[in-house]
Amino acid sequence: MLSFNPFLKAFGIDISDLRLRLVQFDKSRKHLSLRCANEIVVPQGMITNGEILNELAVANLVKKLVEGVSGKRVRSHYVIASLPERKTFFKVIDIPLVPEKEMAGTIRWGIEQNIPVTMDEVAYDWQVISQDQKHATLRAAVAVIPKTIPESYVSMLEKAGLTPVVLETESGAIARALMPVHDELATIFVDIGASRTSLILYDEGGIHYSSTIEISGQEMTNSIARKLSLTPEQAEKAKQICGLDQRKGRGAVRTVVLPLLEPIFYKIDEIINFYKNSLNKKHDISIVLSGGVSQMIGMEQYFKEKISLPVSIGNPAEITPSLAKQTLIPQTHIRSFTTAVGLALRPHLSPDSMMV
Repeated sequence: MLSFNPFLKAFGIDISDLRLRLVQFDKSRKHLSLRCANEIVVPQGMITNGEILNELAVANLVKKLVEGVSGKRVRSHYVIASLPERKTFFKVIDIPLVPEKEMAGTIRWGIEQNIPVTMDEVAYDWQVISQDQKHATLRAAVAVIPKTIPESYVSMLEKAGLTPVVLETESGAIARALMPVHDELATIFVDIGASRTSLILYDEGGIHYSSTIEISGQEMTNSIARKLSLTPEQAEKAKQICGLDQRKGRGAVRTVVLPLLEPIFYKIDEIINFYKNSLNKKHDISIVLSGGVSQMIGMEQYFKEKISLPVSIGNPAEITPSLAKQTLIPQTHIRSFTTAVGLALRPHLSPDSMMV
């Protein structure tokens, strides 16, 4: 299992197919303030579906990201980086309740019993969800990823002159950025990004389920361009101006985008059924939209019309108030930095937590 000690001066880098984003916080006593931030575009073909295809080229991009920050300079070489959600498999497993010194071996056994993987070929981590003393069982959420992925990310970051102290799935970072500390309400995060949509079930302080589907802001733009005979630039502008508003552009953009959203609602229903039936949970569930695409005009309202659950748009500035006062990241763009914010918060909010 990959495991590192996070350092308080570590910064976060969100690595995706299309963008690299960096955030670092300063902490004085109990007050957090944004120290620096940056974002750069990843040229096509360098990272595909979360796999780094050219380590040296991406490492050079990371160097530019670090050197070109807005605000104060990055103050350490320690980094907390994201791992691709689409390459990670999550599962909740039940195992015998054992002493702590036997936990690692029992978790490994539980993974072998429940997930068809070759253990020597994967990296994994876990979080204990609950213990049943009466039946001497323990329920844990495990995350499994092909070992080549974190190895590639570590190699790339080291080529950039950085020291990775934590590699964490996007879902963990998103939950940290958007959930109040110690909040134990059940929440499904729907993170609609430029290159994918991730759905994350969070309850009792941990992630119980995560899934990635191929619905993205880029796909929406491409469909608008194709069906309305627009250039990609015109389609992106139409998406931003019209959104899902029936009154704008005669609802043409809405007509194109709505069918693309349907798989998200199917997946939400699937997660709710899993939560209630497989996990035997009875808590109320809320939906929190995140990611840059969640800000599309009419998106929140459409989800409220489709789902008979509370729906809101998550904003990391509501959880970390200093983000609402800073000027390094435009407030209109802050949701696109959700994962990077969650990564950067980790050494300050979860200094002793394990790597995912």
